[in-house]
Amino acid sequence: MPPIPDLSDYISRHDSYQQYISLAIVLAGIFAVGIGRLPGRGVRLPRRFQLWHIVLIGGLIRWPLMDQDYWYDETFTSAITSLGWGRMWTVIQGDVHPPLYYGLVKLTTLIFGDGDVAMRLPAFASGLALIVVMKRIGTIHGGKTVGRWAALITAILPATAYYSTEARYPAFLALMLATAYLGIQRRSNGLTALPLTVAALTHVNGWFYVAAR
Repeated sequence: MPPIPDLSDYISRHDSYQQYISLAIVLAGIFAVGIGRLPGRGVRLPRRFQLWHIVLIGGLIRWPLMDQDYWYDETFTSAITSLGWGRMWTVIQGDVHPPLYYGLVKLTTLIFGDGDVAMRLPAFASGLALIVVMKRIGTIHGGKTVGRWAALITAILPATAYYSTEARYPAFLALMLATAYLGIQRRSNGLTALPLTVAALTHVNGWFYVAAR
């Protein structure tokens, strides 16, 4: 079982994340000033700036955060998924959250090993997929330009970047809920029901989203 990080580990990680947030804020400020200088109503991204470019940007922002030290909850995920399947299901019964995400991480570690990056791959993939889903949602509500902006904001937003590199469920849960919302907008029962079911099996509050639907 990996050792539980002590206070110095937490402080080190917190400081590095604060530096990352500061850089993101500075870049966002420069970006906003640049937009303010552009004429016309609204700002259009270059036509050649496609979705895959935005996903690539999102991946490049997230990847440096993939090998940071675990915080407490990530250590809990690592400890549980390092157990055999039978023992893991027994231990999960004492956790507040349903077992689906732990099972997903367990499968990932069986394929790619139990290193820091492998533990965070489900969240990383979910974060990139969320960029794509937000592009679809934005397109429905405001056309292609709004869709690409929605994708870009999701790609560079510090909160989505951070949770996409954490060996926990938030990025995966966000992907499921966004996909369900996309299904509602498209009036697709299947695209709505399946993600909501997965959300309910991922987080203790997942059933509230099902009830709201």
